[in-house]
Amino acid sequence: MKKILLIGFLILSFKSFAQTGIGVGSTVHIIFVCDRSSSMEGDRIAQLNNALQQFYEDIKKQDLLKKNIQVAFVAFDSKIDIIGFQKIEANSQAPQFTAQNMTNMAEALQTSQKLIPQNLKIKPVVILITDGKPNEGTEQSTKDAAKNIREKAYFEALGVNGADFDFLKEVTDHKNNNAAFRKLNDNNFTSFFKSVTSGLTKYIELSTPNPKRLGMLKPKFTIPTGDWEKQ
Repeated sequence: MKKILLIGFLILSFKSFAQTGIGVGSTVHIIFVCDRSSSMEGDRIAQLNNALQQFYEDIKKQDLLKKNIQVAFVAFDSKIDIIGFQKIEANSQAPQFTAQNMTNMAEALQTSQKLIPQNLKIKPVVILITDGKPNEGTEQSTKDAAKNIREKAYFEALGVNGADFDFLKEVTDHKNNNAAFRKLNDNNFTSFFKSVTSGLTKYIELSTPNPKRLGMLKPKFTIPTGDWEKQ
């Protein structure tokens, strides 16, 4: 009798976790906010484009990620371009960016916030990649947009060599550990995206209901450190 009651408790607990937490087959939504302003011209934009394609190829090889993530892009210079959420399929190709114009980071982050779907089972991820600070829009509007994103998503900012790192720390509210701020070493985008892939894999695995993990804290998305990171 006790054994039956225990099994019944585990089943009910598992159902409760799946309903209130994160269910099998739920999707992780990730938005890459990519700076393609003129300061990214040359090796930086080429390395970013190559790394994005490699990121796509890595996703295609992993059924767990291929089935459970959707990727969107907000590319910004003086204007904003959006590539809406989509799964990475066998024939999917990563976007390729051309560097030009100014840095309208505020509108890019505002756009990203609006892209975040409502009522998601798994908290989404927003990753800002930039080598500068906004020179269109105000710094305050950029910070406000980032704050709104942090309330809805895990927010990471990757500063490429030459970025205003102090400003990015403010954008991420780094001192209060509300988001992660990283520095890229030697334009090593490929290694960075491999860390993103690793972080997504762990995030999805921990987000799958498991009776052994009942009572644990909700899973958190993190990007593992690597040789791409500038200390």
